[in-house]
Amino acid sequence: MTLTMLVTLLHVLTAFLLVSGLVGRGVTLRAAARAADIHAVDALVRLAGQFEQMVRIPSLVVLGLGLWAGWRAGWPILGFLQGGQVNCSWPR
Repeated sequence: MTLTMLVTLLHVLTAFLLVSGLVGRGVTLRAAARAADIHAVDALVRLAGQFEQMVRIPSLVVLGLGLWAGWRAGWPILGFLQGGQVNCSWPR
């Protein structure tokens, strides 16, 4: 496994963590909005805070690993501004 493949794998796994945090936070806050008991609302909002940590930290890591993976693969990150033929360098 090359370093580029490893960085890309870490990028994808971190993106999964980010998306699961976004979904978990949304579901938890929706349940808190529908709850009738104040103690249940408190518990659900605290749980949503835990999901928020799953959103904050990986969001920057996903960006950094994505840029690093693109740089390692030789993709023009800025598209035509870096001399690329098109703005998307995905294989066709």
